[in-house]
Amino acid sequence: MSRVCNPVLETPTIRYSVQPGGGFLDPRYMPGTRHAHPGIDLNDVRGGDSDLGNRVRAVADGTVVAAGHYPDWGGIVLVHHPQLGVWTQYAHLTGIPVQAGQQVTMGDLVGHIGKGARNQYWAHLHFEVRRSLLPPDFWASNRFNAKGRAAAQTRRLAEAYIREHYLDPEAWLAEHQALRTLAEVEAARGERRGGGVAVDVGTRAAPLNWYQLHDEAMRPLPGEWVSIVENTRTGEKRIVKVGARKLREKGLA
Repeated sequence: MSRVCNPVLETPTIRYSVQPGGGFLDPRYMPGTRHAHPGIDLNDVRGGDSDLGNRVRAVADGTVVAAGHYPDWGGIVLVHHPQLGVWTQYAHLTGIPVQAGQQVTMGDLVGHIGKGARNQYWAHLHFEVRRSLLPPDFWASNRFNAKGRAAAQTRRLAEAYIREHYLDPEAWLAEHQALRTLAEVEAARGERRGGGVAVDVGTRAAPLNWYQLHDEAMRPLPGEWVSIVENTRTGEKRIVKVGARKLREKGLA
């Protein structure tokens, strides 16, 4: 299974959650908008515009299908992940550094959190996981908003279409055991931050395959270490957290 990460990676001071009413097919979304919600709206738990400008990252290896500015939405990036059989959409972006046709790797920057084309929203990331190739700015409810059609009928038709062509992003990320921090992603990619995070502490050397976790400002997180382990039969690599007992033995906790 291909490695997957969250599109917004947590740090000690910034944590994300699905904002109220912004879940997949969230019934709280419908009354105020008359639309069915095909993705999730991720927001810093502090709310408001606290995450404006924060980095958004590709959740897995893939190819950028589209990247640009769209009415109402603001910036959108759409990425195809052939090994996973899905397309991921990242919306309300600013400062998009990728372009169509570009290959991206899990954790690569695809943009920054914005507020919509007319600054009409609180800053957040709208994130979708699609089963089908649809236009970058496709909005399922618009397909069924025929004049005079009852709201309940519109909702049922839109929800049925979304269940056929989309996946619940929260469930999909959980199923793939998505990595949650930048340090985990970089360790999975075989990278090191901060001038060699395998450190020598006094007379006790930490094992060379141990990596101390840092936040995005490169501040070390006390007592937070991971190790990359390899299955000698399959060659598969994974990240494990170093336990408190081992840290104490090495003088790191």
